Parts: sequence; C-alpha cells; structure tokens
Amino acid sequence: MTTRLLLITAACLCSASTALADLNQYLIRTTEWLVEHSRVICVAEFADAKPDAVPKILSTMKGDAKTVNWPLKAPRFDGYYYYGPPASGMVRLLFIGGQQELWQAVDLVRQPIGAPTLHEAFYGVDQFGRVHLMESSLMKSVRAQLAAPRSAPVTRRRSAHFDRSGIEAPPYFPFENGGETFVLVVDFNERRRDHFVKQLSSGDCAERLHAINELAQLEDPSAHAAINAAQAASGVEPSYAFRWSDRLDQPQMDAIVRKAATAAYEKIEER
Repeated sequence: MTTRLLLITAACLCSASTALADLNQYLIRTTEWLVEHSRVICVAEFADAKPDAVPKILSTMKGDAKTVNWPLKAPRFDGYYYYGPPASGMVRLLFIGGQQELWQAVDLVRQPIGAPTLHEAFYGVDQFGRVHLMESSLMKSVRAQLAAPRSAPVTRRRSAHFDRSGIEAPPYFPFENGGETFVLVVDFNERRRDHFVKQLSSGDCAERLHAINELAQLEDPSAHAAINAAQAASGVEPSYAFRWSDRLDQPQMDAIVRKAATAAYEKIEER
C-alpha cells in the first residue's frame, strides 16, 4: 500500500542543524536515491546478544555483502539530520555505501501491531512522495529500481543557497508536525524529468502546475519545450472530484495552466 502525495520543489534548502522559524528540518533518503548510491543492498539477520557481530546475510540484492567491513558505521556527519524507518529488529534491509557506511536500515519481518503509529508502519518513501506502509511495497519498489536501466542525470538550476539535491515536502506530508519539516533527497535525472513532462500533458490542473514548477528548475531542452507547449494547454480537468460551483469550468482551468506556463517560460528565456 502506498500513499501518493503532491510534492513542491524547493529552490533552496536550509541546513537541518538550524531552526527554521522554530522548525527542525530533517532529510529523508528516498528509495531511488538509496538504490542508486548504495554499493551493497542486502537483507541481514542480527543476533540480539551480539549487536556488533557480523550478521547472517539472508539475501543480497546489489553488490557483494562479503566485501563489507563489519560492523557498519553511520556516514560522516554532513550538517543534516536524517529521518528513517524503524531499524532495530533482528532482520533488516541494509543500504550500504563505501566499505561500511550505513545509509539506511529498515526493519523487516515486523511483529503485527494492532494500531501502529505512522512511524511504526513506515518502510520508506519514493521520490514522488509515495510512502511505503508495507514491506511488500518497499521490496517491490527496490527490485523494480534495480531492474530498471540507469537514467542519465539532468542539470538542475542551482542557487547560491542550494546545498543538496532534494525537494521540500509540503505542510501536509504525513510526518510533518508542529515542530518538524522534511526534505526528500532525490536524484535529478531523465526518468524524473520524463515523469513530469508526461504529467504536464495529461494531468489535472494541480498536477500540471506542479509539473511546471518541477520542470522549470531544470536546465534541459525537453523540460523547456514541455513548458512552452503548455502555453497552449487545452482540455485541462479540474483538480477536485466533486464540483460545488460552476465558476471554475474547464476553460478557466486551461487559462490557469497557460498563465503559469507563460510565466515560467518567460523566466527561462531570461536566464
């Protein structure tokens, strides 16, 4: 089961080690980023009595677990704080970088909980904000990404304050609360670009506006061409399922998308 969420691109990210309007900011490594950057991905079984002992490798999904230097260590602190799923059980999915850097661990074979919290049910999140709430969902996603061909990188326009490739989660991201905000760590590549090019041509009004915002951040001819074409958008559907008023009819949806595309394209031409 996954929960699909709308994400908004952030032009710049602030360090999680500082408070932003009294909010603590955390980064979440997405499954796509973990699969791409991990040297070894494996399922390991740990013994409770010997937490630092070499675990039993149950399955290796990427790389060679025999080349890992145990015990694993946290990556060198980079000024950011990271949020991850529960990772203290005996059986864990491990994403390992370098020789012994533990990018992320995920508890597998969890004991059933009658009314789990969202954190207890959390297995990971993909680059488009779909939250994995079941082990089968996470494993299916990881396997699919491992089987897919590598996607070429796409240059993203950077600002003086831009520190890391990531997208800011909106206020209603499920882990947001009164004191914490989250940023999803992603790679900007052709697969991500093509996702939003398609969304800009076939999504509803809100989805197309989201796509314009995403594509406008890229220094890429295909992204710019899609925004240019959206200046003549037609047949755009409303973003809501039930109409309570006829004031926002389809022609007005077309106009909203066209206006946003024109504004974005004008800024692109100024660069």
